[in-house]
Amino acid sequence: MKRRVWFDGGGEAAAMLRQTSYILQDLRKPLRSGREVRVILLHGLYAAAGVFRPLRERIERELGLGTASFSYAVGPGIRALSERTTGFVRELSPGGPVFLVGHSVGGLVACHAAYFGGLRGCVAGTISLASPFLGSRRSWLAPGPIGRDIRIGAPLLSELKRGPLAAEGLRHVSVIAKEDALIESDAFPDFGERIALEGIGHNQILFDERAQDIVAERLRRWTEGPESPLSPSTCRETATP
Repeated sequence: MKRRVWFDGGGEAAAMLRQTSYILQDLRKPLRSGREVRVILLHGLYAAAGVFRPLRERIERELGLGTASFSYAVGPGIRALSERTTGFVRELSPGGPVFLVGHSVGGLVACHAAYFGGLRGCVAGTISLASPFLGSRRSWLAPGPIGRDIRIGAPLLSELKRGPLAAEGLRHVSVIAKEDALIESDAFPDFGERIALEGIGHNQILFDERAQDIVAERLRRWTEGPESPLSPSTCRETATP
């Protein structure tokens, strides 16, 4: 069996260095395009909004969809970040509908906001990239509530993995990295589409062309198809968490 490596000094290390360059550019100020925002991107721990620059630029260039992202510190739990995401989305696009794309913990936050939080009825689709639906043995690296939330066996993880009793037509795609050594293997939720990418790790997935292809293709399908959710009538009044 091939041993998964946390920091391999190669591709994963290069991805982390690339992340750092984007983090330094976009550490504090929320990022949004000049057009109406329809895609919200949520980063993972020890990162910032800037790590999504390449993906945001591709979505805007190829699909013509407005994007936005914000940075958050390590510490707050999934529920708190879900509430912050709700406030951010309401401020940007109170009429919705929107799509949420999250890397690592950001994918858990996206699902919580869409399925259980204040964005129920205003999210037309979610995509998670290398998200720890089964937890992480390195949860001790994250202080505070978020570290407890991503422990293996954490009650909130079990709830997120099961998903809502009724998905209400909301679409979800979960993409994992087969060489990911930061989270548990095969960390798929019990719902939605499942895709595993060979030969990349936890941070490489952010810049992997195959992963970006999947995100772009699903967003294109969801927004340009005969049953496109980009209609004001599909976004109902948001529920209170």
